[in-house]
Amino acid sequence: MTTSARESTSNQAVDTPLSLNMSRTIRADRRKVFEAWTNPHSMRAWFAPGNMTAPTATNDLRVEGIPRRNERLDSGAQWC
Repeated sequence: MTTSARESTSNQAVDTPLSLNMSRTIRADRRKVFEAWTNPHSMRAWFAPGNMTAPTATNDLRVEGIPRRNERLDSGAQWC
């Protein structure tokens, strides 16, 4: 993800690119990890934390495909 932020130097605004890279090593069987990230049923089971649910999840595995899911709180508030 790349974006820009404004930094102030001597009262002068400067656009500076920002980058955030995250990685995590998971000790798990590669097939199980692939299944967890690609199978909609598996995604619904683990993707919503705490008291949230993920009632829908789809994953388009094509190049530039878009994964879609929505997460819902018990109160009904949801994120898509």
